[in-house]
Amino acid sequence: MLSVQSYNFAPKSNLYFKSNETKPDTDKTKPEVFQTHAGLKTGAVWAGVQGLVGLTSYLGIKQANKVGLQNAIIDELVEQGEGIPEYLKEEQKEIKNALKNVNKTLAICLPIAILFSLGSGFLVDKLINDKQTKFADKLSLSNKKDILAEEDHAELTRKDNVYYKSNIGKMVGPALGAVIVPVGSVIASSLNKIKLPPVVYVGEIAGGALGGLILGAITDKIANKGAAKHADKQNVQNS
Repeated sequence: MLSVQSYNFAPKSNLYFKSNETKPDTDKTKPEVFQTHAGLKTGAVWAGVQGLVGLTSYLGIKQANKVGLQNAIIDELVEQGEGIPEYLKEEQKEIKNALKNVNKTLAICLPIAILFSLGSGFLVDKLINDKQTKFADKLSLSNKKDILAEEDHAELTRKDNVYYKSNIGKMVGPALGAVIVPVGSVIASSLNKIKLPPVVYVGEIAGGALGGLILGAITDKIANKGAAKHADKQNVQNS
């Protein structure tokens, strides 16, 4: 008599999880991309300087006008005995209008200047971080010797690790400064109904470009110092 042997065709439970048993954790082996906030920090410091200078200038103008008006009134009263002459009343009115314009200019232009500073810093950070991301991708697919030969901005730290050395701040900063500073002057002169000669704007373009170059260079220096430190830290973690 023939015997029929039964077979179990159900898959074994240990095979069901086999694909997950030795799956490599690629997230831990992939180097962490360096990201900087140097531009935003530099912009915040510069915004604070602008705020301090603006407030100090306003208080100085206000006090100078107040003292000048008081002295003129006192002198005139001494000469004439009593009453304020009509022309001093007009002068007092002009000073009050001037202070109103200063108040308005400060209230509008200072927040705009702060936003410009922070926005510029954020933009420079984004450009640097995008380059850092692309550099990290190249570095993960190549070796140190090839990266140094192919990438112009690849540099070695003191501990002989490769990092991306940025000069984006020095490139973008002058362009931003050459635009932002004259725009600020246009806004201020419009609020005060003053027409500035073209030579003033030429000077402000040059000054803005120089200021942008300095702030951009500071941003690059901070970012590059952080990138070098990050490269050394990553090498220690991966060793």
